[in-house]
Amino acid sequence: MTTPQAYGRSATGYLPIENYGLIGNMRTCALVGIDGSIDFMCWPDFDSPSIFCRLLDKDKGGHFTICPPTHVIFTTKQQYFPSSNILQTRYIHEEGVVDVVDFFPRPKNSHVVAKIPKQSSFRETVMVQDELKKWLSLTPALILLDVEIFPAFDYARAEHTVEILMPDHPPGSVKSKTVIFSSSDLKLQLDVTIDRGEEHAESCPTVIFSKETREGFLGEGVVAHIHLREGQAISFVLRDDIPNHVTRDVTTEVLDRQQHDTQTYWFDWISKSKYKGRWREVVSRSLMILKLLTYEPTGAIIAAPTFSIPEDIGGVRKGETYIKKLQSTVTKTRRSGISIGTYEGANHVIVWEPVEFKRPTATPAPNWDVHTTKPNPYRPFRHGLYHITMGLRNMNWDEWIELDNHYLKFHADKAKRIAERGSKCCYTDPSAFDGAVELLEELCDYLPERYPSLYRRTPVGIDNLVTQESFNIVERPLAEDPMQMSARLIQDDLAIMFEKEDGQYYLLAGAILLAGFWRLEDKLGMPLSEIHTSGDVPGFKEKLEKGMMNFFRRVQPNGPVQRNNYFLQVDDSLPWSSSIGPEDGAPGTVGWFSAEKNKAISYHYFRSERQTLRRLPKSGGVVFTIRTYFHPITEICDEPYVPGRLASAVRSWGDDVAKYKGKEMYEDVLLEYLDKRHQEQVDQGLDFEKEDEVRAYPY
Repeated sequence: MTTPQAYGRSATGYLPIENYGLIGNMRTCALVGIDGSIDFMCWPDFDSPSIFCRLLDKDKGGHFTICPPTHVIFTTKQQYFPSSNILQTRYIHEEGVVDVVDFFPRPKNSHVVAKIPKQSSFRETVMVQDELKKWLSLTPALILLDVEIFPAFDYARAEHTVEILMPDHPPGSVKSKTVIFSSSDLKLQLDVTIDRGEEHAESCPTVIFSKETREGFLGEGVVAHIHLREGQAISFVLRDDIPNHVTRDVTTEVLDRQQHDTQTYWFDWISKSKYKGRWREVVSRSLMILKLLTYEPTGAIIAAPTFSIPEDIGGVRKGETYIKKLQSTVTKTRRSGISIGTYEGANHVIVWEPVEFKRPTATPAPNWDVHTTKPNPYRPFRHGLYHITMGLRNMNWDEWIELDNHYLKFHADKAKRIAERGSKCCYTDPSAFDGAVELLEELCDYLPERYPSLYRRTPVGIDNLVTQESFNIVERPLAEDPMQMSARLIQDDLAIMFEKEDGQYYLLAGAILLAGFWRLEDKLGMPLSEIHTSGDVPGFKEKLEKGMMNFFRRVQPNGPVQRNNYFLQVDDSLPWSSSIGPEDGAPGTVGWFSAEKNKAISYHYFRSERQTLRRLPKSGGVVFTIRTYFHPITEICDEPYVPGRLASAVRSWGDDVAKYKGKEMYEDVLLEYLDKRHQEQVDQGLDFEKEDEVRAYPY
């Protein structure tokens, strides 16, 4: 775009939205005006508070500007470097031409599996450093330029201080750190490098910064006036002020390499587009902007880089404008056949880009034996109020799958269930086949590492050394459904959720053989929210849904988590609780209302689940493992502290939780028994003041 005016700003003092170019690093972005001013930037993420926001408030919003003085008449032109998101703003004057290049750096090869601290931005602008880089050069003659940096932290609500470390930044200086901007929550530093010029000092530009106070700002800004000659260039790098930068001082060589790597990254990415039609240039630019607006740690695409504010005073909100443009871009994306976010392929808007993550090698489980290793004693209940939370905790990779001396019984129960019910319990949607196979491969790698006395890796799969089963996972077609094959290997039930175009996660693959209270066939194909609302999960809409959806969007392959929960059951059937009705009962015939009320305590069982969640790095599916621990109530009440704590927990359930867990059907008998066993422990001298010293949740 080109404008012949000195600034192109309207009488209101604001630029029209079409006079901005967008730069970013898939963590945050900035809008660069055609007059060389960064008028919008949040730091360090898309949803972080703004640092520059003159787009919203011309008087105190904050900006970072490099341009000729206001009395100089010039023409400006703005364009992207070919096949990249590096933006060039060109000032054309009768005395010469000045180029300002803005970009956020990108590494040449990028497979990000977790959110990491950013590096910076350049005005040459640079990496995924959180760095903004500006770089300016001149051909030919002598041009005067003004530099203004007036940050306004936290949406212009936070005060800040300014420290100029090098008021006079002479040519040839080894140090680059020049200015520090500090607010209560964030510190930024400005690095300046004189990139080019003749060797003798007289021909090299000198940058002299001074502080300036302006009305409306909650801190000072800095200004500089530069005389730039032909062939010279100066770089400005804005980045976090931290003690140990990988690159302490920014040099010409560093900047050149980062610009080259950034150019290479975007070129390599857009080169994957298969669209070769007449609108190729428009489609490619739309794709790169859409990619730029993808939040890399999760693959989510932001609706708009700015707030919902008018394009002009009294006009349509910008949020609406950007959404319309984004919808247009999405249409072009589908035609091009390039991956943007979470699923691979031309028919998906959000596509998962495989990442090169490898799970750490598991260490053998100490002294593990299929006949003697007891189940972990999970007792995930507490004294006092019952709180509805997701209850996620970090998981050690070694502990992904837990096996014990109940393995052979679970194995037999699963084999019987598979023979009797088949695809009712184990099924993989064709679209999820690759993800299900990826899970199977992960298990075949992990299990021989963790349990070498039970499993042996083979060239084609895995052998079970106890049951004498061999599994071939490379032949096609597979001998059985990949989820079913995985289920035979472990004691857990399994489910995989995949994201679709609407941003929802759907249950598309599962092996649910021992769930007790729910059936795979009822939930298969449902989105995450409906799975929970259809099951009347207490507090889901009010307390769980938002956090759960955010977790699914953000979970990365290197961040496995685990959680525990528990139920009470009034029959001894692990696979399906027969007391709530027949497994194949018609809708409306299955539920706690079918159970016999207040059965003898010998029928009461404690059902505890340990669930793990992890993202598969290739397919992007989110895997649930659901391991059930099943014990008679009379057995766990032999353990110190358990009867009293469980009684307290059951009494603390709210009405919705009590209904969900069927409390009405067993509370009289159960609580009477728990109170009795608790009193016995008290009479035997158990010191309840020491309970927290000998146990910790979830045990």
